[in-house]
Amino acid sequence: MTERIDGLSVIALFVFAVAVMDGVVAQTVARPTLVLGLLGLAFATSLVLGAITALVFWRAGRAPRADKAAFGIDCVAASTQEPV
Repeated sequence: MTERIDGLSVIALFVFAVAVMDGVVAQTVARPTLVLGLLGLAFATSLVLGAITALVFWRAGRAPRADKAAFGIDCVAASTQEPV
């Protein structure tokens, strides 16, 4: 049953990606500077948000029990996955 759900998820994501990317090639050919500018903006936004997140967590410090909690969550997540 899980494989069927995984397959349906892949198909749904593919259909969504195709719908979202519709017209990208035409826009790239028609207005390459705009597309490159938007691409640069997306990369810059990602880098800035990553830096802000790192700064917030760095300033928050390290909680003494954070490692144990993260390890516990990781163990639970790993144990619920099916082997490949």
